[in-house]
Amino acid sequence: MNQELINKKNVYGLIKKAFTDFAKENGFTFLKNGILVRIRGDILHTIYFDLGLSGLACDIAIQPLYVPSEDIVLSFGNRISKFKVNMSERWPYGKTEHQLEQTLKEIKELLEKNALNWFQETGTPRGIVEFIQAGYADDQSLILGLPKFVKKQYLAFSYLYQNELELGTQELRNLEQVLVDDSRPWAVGIKELSKNMRELIINCPDLVEKTLKQFVLKTRQNLKLQSI
Repeated sequence: MNQELINKKNVYGLIKKAFTDFAKENGFTFLKNGILVRIRGDILHTIYFDLGLSGLACDIAIQPLYVPSEDIVLSFGNRISKFKVNMSERWPYGKTEHQLEQTLKEIKELLEKNALNWFQETGTPRGIVEFIQAGYADDQSLILGLPKFVKKQYLAFSYLYQNELELGTQELRNLEQVLVDDSRPWAVGIKELSKNMRELIINCPDLVEKTLKQFVLKTRQNLKLQSI
């Protein structure tokens, strides 16, 4: 590809051109360059284009907004080139604009074939629970390298979101056990949040739903998703 086309601005422009109709048809919004998002039932569905030096990659991810976060998290997902298929991780940019357009067409076809159904079936609170409980989160052809604490956190909060407080409490304890010896600030914060949620369940179970909705609003604000 010539030096002019390697410019990220040009590549992002071609991505937007190639995926504008796809976004409209499937309810996605361009949050920023190379990031498409949609929200279904307080769950964020993300398509993320990663422009690396060696080529273009595309990630898909599901993120429950009722789990407090300051960033878009791609852990519960995979490269579309590795999701249910076994292709090279990245596509070369090619030498011409036409070649890149063909690459983007191939990526779109993979998203339509493999990602959209996954978003639809798994991208709900119940879908997250069923996916994890069935062991699919440990299948590296579906999810690559999901940290155990993320799996426990998503499972616990998804139970709570569905008012399954006993199961949620059990998974909160499991989450704390996973991080029991971890003294890093972020891990301490997760454990404190988990303990606070367990106390809320014991003392004010009627406030759990309201608290999770507050987490959703705060996470949407952090991720600049208020208008979506």
